[in-house]
Formats: sequence, structure tokens, C-alpha cells
Amino acid sequence: RGRGGGESANEERSASWSGAGESRDDRGSAMATKSKRAGPLDLLREYNCEKLLDRVTLKEHKVEFEPVEGRGKTTFDRKAKTAYRARKGKGDPYTLDAVLLLLKNKDRPWKEYIELTSQYGCAFISRVDKKPLEEFLAGKVDTVDGLQGAPVVAAVEIGGEDDLVLAPAAGEAGDGLAPKPISVEIPSDPAALLAGVRGVERNMVDHTSVMMCPVQTFDGYAKVASAAIAEFRKVDERRKKEAKSKDRQGKDANPKERRSSEAATVSGRAKINPKTGQASTRDVRMQFEEEQYRKNRYGDAKLDISEYGGGLGSAAAGEEGQIDPQAEAELAARNELEERRRLKMEARAKDIEKKRAREKEKKKAEHKKRRAEEKRYHKPPIVLMSPGFSCIINKYNAKLFLEKGEFQHWEVASERIRGNRPNPTQSVNRVFNRSTAPVKYKITEELPKSPDDWKRVCAVLVTGKKWQFKQFPKDQFKGLAESNFSNLFSKLCGFYFHYTSDPVPKDVQQWNVKRIGIDKNNRHKDTIAFRDFWTKLDEFLAEKRKRGDFEIAY
Repeated sequence: RGRGGGESANEERSASWSGAGESRDDRGSAMATKSKRAGPLDLLREYNCEKLLDRVTLKEHKVEFEPVEGRGKTTFDRKAKTAYRARKGKGDPYTLDAVLLLLKNKDRPWKEYIELTSQYGCAFISRVDKKPLEEFLAGKVDTVDGLQGAPVVAAVEIGGEDDLVLAPAAGEAGDGLAPKPISVEIPSDPAALLAGVRGVERNMVDHTSVMMCPVQTFDGYAKVASAAIAEFRKVDERRKKEAKSKDRQGKDANPKERRSSEAATVSGRAKINPKTGQASTRDVRMQFEEEQYRKNRYGDAKLDISEYGGGLGSAAAGEEGQIDPQAEAELAARNELEERRRLKMEARAKDIEKKRAREKEKKKAEHKKRRAEEKRYHKPPIVLMSPGFSCIINKYNAKLFLEKGEFQHWEVASERIRGNRPNPTQSVNRVFNRSTAPVKYKITEELPKSPDDWKRVCAVLVTGKKWQFKQFPKDQFKGLAESNFSNLFSKLCGFYFHYTSDPVPKDVQQWNVKRIGIDKNNRHKDTIAFRDFWTKLDEFLAEKRKRGDFEIAY
């Protein structure tokens, strides 16, 4: 086979085939006396034991053993079968490139090693065989369970004493390994048959492992499929653009031309849709039935033959060229029936469309009403205060007291805001007994102007004077004109704040209001008054909500 002229001089494919990177010093003297007819596995073991693994390289489809002292260059086919069989002797022999890849990457993680086997197109050594094979190749043991006879492997040695040396054939003396007999008997026991099938199964790592040729991949098929998909998408996109251009041309056409195109017929009856270019299914069916009826009654494409077998010019058929009046009447009746059905279907479609339009309007109105209710529900409740300084809780100190439970005399509060007049309408964020989120309240001296705003009023701070309710709407609070406040305080929760040292007015004692005392000197008691206010308001609004009189979030 030549002295190396046909050997490839390509570079090594990857660093994974370069070994551990040892220096190439002359360590081949110990191998000079070894047999020159060793098999690929024995030769690989010799190079590995002498730490010459860096001189074993994979080039294209061959494995080259570089020359050492006393031995020329030896080359094996990369798929040459070794004497080690998979699954400890139960499977097929491992190939030389698979054993070499394991030996040069034995310290890599298992996942990276599997990826390398897929990259180089060779089988991987299973975990069961990995450790025994490494021990044998390292020279720690002389034999293992997986070592059996291998087929004849031809090797080429160049530059040594002989030009051509063949590796020992299976069964020859030398390594003492006889070939494994192959049995073709099919066992009668199903379990044994299944075990035999499983014994010859291959471990598949990815889709490429399915292919019989180890150096082939699915990349070529993937390119072909990708090109076909791209071509299909290009054609589909061109078809869509053409359809859109036709649609635009149909819309831009003159209405008279469009009506004339819609009136175009197939064989004088089936109307053509200008968008799709196809006839109506119902019209085509009617045309087909009409033609079949004429053929069955007068003969296939022979309209001059009557149903009695004579010509239309005979006495049985009447005048020449005239169709049977009875058949014409039957056809007209069928056409009239079909027309009535069509009109009925169109009327039903119009009714359905009107019904859908009514349902849509109804849903729209319900949605608008629901949004209005939600908007009204999310508006803050209102607490009315008396204008001026008649009540010790007024626009100067109400916000601080209702938010934090701290009472300040209105004069002190006025000094705190440097004499500025506060807004008569303010917002209060209630945090007492509201752990999730604060609730917004509105405190104001101004009376609501609309009935909807009056429905949001939940409490009123009274001064003890009847004139405070002079401007309240008489139509909403019965008896207010006669100074009867029972109906007023059944709809609004009344609060009378006073100093504990001051007496309570006689009128206030007769009203259904909550009297809360404020100590002039002891500020630590302000918290008690603060809690009493919010607790009483919660109880009052809970009762109103049960009756359905209050829908605002509080």
C-alpha cells in the first residue's frame, strides 16, 4: 500500500486528540524488543504505558502511531475493531477511535466526553467498561472480562525493518485471544430472545447516533429542509401580496363595473364572487341539478328527443323545438321554491344580525352603568364640619386629630401653619383599623350640592346649635323644618366634641349623637377620643350597609 505517499498530512482536528501535552523525547527504546505484529489495542497499550500517547494521532479516517526507536510508523483504519467487547464481552467490539478518544479524554467530565464522541462521529465507551478498559490500557492488569478475540486487522508500518507487517489474525498465537463464536440460533424462550435483542442494542446519545455511518450527521438533511421551508414561505408571501393587490383593485374599481362583475354568471346562472373569482356553491348546485334533470328527461345532450322517445316535432311533443310544458312548469316551481328559501335565509340572517346589534348595545349600556357605579363607589365618604370656631374640632385641627389622634387647640394649630387660612375642604387618610391600605375621607365645611354627594355623607360634627342644620335639604331629612332631628341622625352619624370640664347643652342631650370628651391638659387621653370616633362611625355605617343605604367604601 505504499510507504506513506498516500498518508494525509492534515492538522489534528481538536485539542482533545492531542493528549496530555507531554514532550516528545526519545522513550521508545523499551519498545524495540516488543512484537511488531501487535493488534491495535495492544499497540495502544504499549504507547500508553511508555507515556507516548501524544505520538498517537487521528488523521481523517486513520489512526497513526508515529515511529519510535526500532519501529516505523504504523497506521490503522479508525474503525478497526479492537479485542475489547462492549458490556464486558457481551456486545460488539469497540473501535480504535472510540478507545483512543476515551484514553486521551479520560479526565474530562462525562457530559463533555459524550459531546466529543458525537463531534468526532465515534461510539462512546459505557460507564461499565470505562474503568476496566482504562486499567488494562494503563498496564495495571493483564486481562479483563471484555477482552476477547478480534477480527483480522491489517496495519501498515513504514520506516521500520519491514515495509509491511500484518497484525495477527484472530485465533493466532500471540495474545492468546480466540474469536468469539457467533450463534444464529433463535431461542424458544421469549425472555431469552428479548435478552438477546437487548444485548445487541446500541446506546443512542442524539439523533446523529441513529445513523449507521459514524462520520455522517443530519446537517445536510437539515439544510435541505430549511431551504424547502424558506421556498414555501417565499411562495406563500408572494401569493398573499397578489391577493391583497387584487383586493385593492376590486375596491378601487367603479361601482358600476363592480356590480357588473358581480352579475357575471357561469353558464348563464351561477354568479361569480369578484374577490375569490369563484361561483356561489348554491348557484353551482342549482345549475348542476337543472342540467341533470334535463339530461334525465330528454336524454344526454340530445334536447330534440322527448320523454316518449320521439322528436320534439312529433305529435307527442307538440310543435318543433318546444320543450315539454309540464317539465318547464316543474322546473319553474323548483326555482320558485329555491328563491323562497333564499329570501327566508336572508331574512333570518338579518334578524340574527339585528339581535346581535341589540345585545351589543345592551352590553355597552350595562358596562357604562357598571363603570359609573364603580366610579361612584370609589368616591370618598364625606364628614361635615361646622364653619367657624363653634366646635372644638374644626378645619384647623380636624385633619391632625382624625389621622393621628393628636388634638391641638385651633389657636395653636393656626400658629403652626403661620396664620394661613386652611382649605375648607380637606382629605383625610384613615389608617386606624385599616391594615391593608388607608381609606380616604373628605372633611368639609361646604354642604354637598347634588343628591349623589349627599348619599356619600356619613357623619356630621354638631355644635349644639339648631341653626347649623338650617341649610340642610328638607326633602331628604323629614321633620327638619319642624326642628325634628330624629330622621337626620338616623341617616347621619352625629358627633359632639366638647371639653370634659364643660357641660353638655340640653339640646345635645336629647339628640341621638355620640358625645366625646376632650381633656384640656392630658394629651395622652386624646387616643381614647380618637378610637371612640372611628369605632362609632364603623358601627353606624355597618348598620346602614345592611339596610342597603350606604354603598361607599369606608
